[in-house]
Amino acid sequence: MRILIVDGNLAVQEILFDILTMSGQKAGTVSTTDDAAKCLARFRPEAIFIDAEMCGDTSFLETVDHDLADARPKIFLLVSGDVPQTAADGYIRKPFKSSDVLEIVSNLEGREKEVLMKELIEKMESSKAQKDNGADSMIG
Repeated sequence: MRILIVDGNLAVQEILFDILTMSGQKAGTVSTTDDAAKCLARFRPEAIFIDAEMCGDTSFLETVDHDLADARPKIFLLVSGDVPQTAADGYIRKPFKSSDVLEIVSNLEGREKEVLMKELIEKMESSKAQKDNGADSMIG
């Protein structure tokens, strides 16, 4: 599944990117709605995770509806405070946990969240083991 992350906070982008890619998704990140609008047609996301504060101006949501009308992506707001009343398909409350993100992905894919979580943990452990082995070989 292709998921576009739209958030001005690079740490949020990186965390979501890691969670999504390690769970088998294709993720793209941008910092502004202008950049997001430019990549809609090329990336053709099936879901968009967007900072709720960026949705005050509804022009981006209108662009999504216009440019991807034949296959409109699901839109999930990343919220810090109150959930705004907007045309979104759901939300993730900040600070979020990987299980919050994987619950949305599992619902979109029709897969069990536990399976996605297990796959994520296995990939994280494998990645950590590779880094540990690389550090050992550098020491020796």
